[in-house]
Amino acid sequence: MFRLIGLFALVPATMFLTVSFFVLFAVSKAEKDGLKKLGKTVAVLLWICAGLVLTAGVATMIKGHCPLMPRMAGCHKMGPMAGGEGFDKKCCDMKCDDMPCTPEEKAKMMKGSKK
Repeated sequence: MFRLIGLFALVPATMFLTVSFFVLFAVSKAEKDGLKKLGKTVAVLLWICAGLVLTAGVATMIKGHCPLMPRMAGCHKMGPMAGGEGFDKKCCDMKCDDMPCTPEEKAKMMKGSKK
């Protein structure tokens, strides 16, 4: 499924390249050298952004999964609203231990999540 999502990277990359075309077109009409230099710098940054988006799309198509999924894996362990389906008590303990809370507050949080 994620392999096809990599093709959607063409949409933002195309938008970046289109905007860079119009920036370069406007730069060609500009008379001041400082404005021309700024416009060319903006166009190069847009090309870099387009390249990064295309690289992420190609990586998604090759690997078969989103490159950001390992970083977001911790967010899905809690489940909906921290207590719904898929609630992982160990994950909640880990999150609460990282926060400065008293044992009473921790017990209250655990009691509230069992509803």
